[in-house]
Amino acid sequence: MENGTSTINHVFQQWIQLDSIVLSWIQATISQEILQAIIHPNNSLTVGKAWLQIERLFRDHANLVLQVVFSLPFESLSVSTSISTRIPLPSFLETISLLFLHETQLNGISYAALDSSTALLANHNSSSQGRGRGRNSNGGRYGNGDRGRGQQQQ
Repeated sequence: MENGTSTINHVFQQWIQLDSIVLSWIQATISQEILQAIIHPNNSLTVGKAWLQIERLFRDHANLVLQVVFSLPFESLSVSTSISTRIPLPSFLETISLLFLHETQLNGISYAALDSSTALLANHNSSSQGRGRGRNSNGGRYGNGDRGRGQQQQ
């Protein structure tokens, strides 16, 4: 401050501008989940704060992985056990990848089961067409329309 007037610090303004550019780049390249984890309301985010938040998230990945794994539904018990017993624990991103793979496999099994049951139903329906009163077009066992009475004498 000189003679009651403030002077503009151009170096500081340039630093603020560069910080904003780098912060924008970080925000554009991280996942939405991570972005939500590092942004806090009423708190100005700088590159330094963002970087420390991201580092903290991934440094403590074991706690994060276990929280994710233990919050899974019962249907995912096998993959939950598989992930939680690995030594060392997989990274958070690897865990997410394994869970997406498991979900895809479950969906594939569901679709395969649905397809096979649909195929069985379709096969059953097509093989039972034409059945009704008898096995041939004449309507009877012996082709004369007299069901179950044997052959007629002529």
